[in-house]
Amino acid sequence: MRNISKCTLEQKNATVATNDLVKMISQSTGYPTKTVKKFLNEFEYLIVYLVIICGTPVKLRNFGTFWRKPIKQTNDNIAKINKKRGLRGKTNRKKKGYLLTFRTGQTLKLKLRNPQNLEENN
Repeated sequence: MRNISKCTLEQKNATVATNDLVKMISQSTGYPTKTVKKFLNEFEYLIVYLVIICGTPVKLRNFGTFWRKPIKQTNDNIAKINKKRGLRGKTNRKKKGYLLTFRTGQTLKLKLRNPQNLEENN
């Protein structure tokens, strides 16, 4: 059984800080906050390591998939025009790298579409 209080109107538009998330999980599961914090840090590290460094998509059943997406290079036309005009300025290029992306799973999408089902299951 989950012991999480109902959301207020103010909470719906606010973001949740990591410490608040740790406290909510700790209250819900009964695990100490130190254990929950270590778990979340390790989970974050593993997701970043497997997805960004190793290039392996991580699929969590009934939740979603994490994968990396290359950062697209921006158009360099402004730098070329400035060079022709004799102006010096910063180029618009981004460094090469990857973005961590997430796609929600089908089961989670259905739960998010019908929030009444979430409250009934608790």
